[in-house]
Amino acid sequence: MVEAAPGSLITCNPGEVHDGLPIGGARQWKMLYLKPYRVAAAVSDIRDGGCGDFEFTEPVMASALLAQAFEGAYGALTHPASAPARAEECLIGLLARLLRPRTARISAPPTVARAKARIDEDDPFGHSRRAGA
Repeated sequence: MVEAAPGSLITCNPGEVHDGLPIGGARQWKMLYLKPYRVAAAVSDIRDGGCGDFEFTEPVMASALLAQAFEGAYGALTHPASAPARAEECLIGLLARLLRPRTARISAPPTVARAKARIDEDDPFGHSRRAGA
């Protein structure tokens, strides 16, 4: 069970199952689904070509700076007129504040893995998962 106050960031790693249900009634939130391959590329940039492995280590983070970085990234990544370079800059800024070394990788059950693969394939920005595309 994860509890977060207004203004907090809630994170979930690839393969983690969550219900997204609010505790104690209706709430409203903004959500970004960051495709693992895009996060890995951004983390590699942050680490100057180093390993792109990344994992959220805290499920809830309460920080005005993180909230501000999230709002900037959310706006840049979801606004149709946003320049791709600005979106990438905001994403890298957010991830740089969140970086922690990766621990063990958790395998998802086959049904969850299939659902995740379908989400990964539906990229609203038209980016391909294939290298060099």
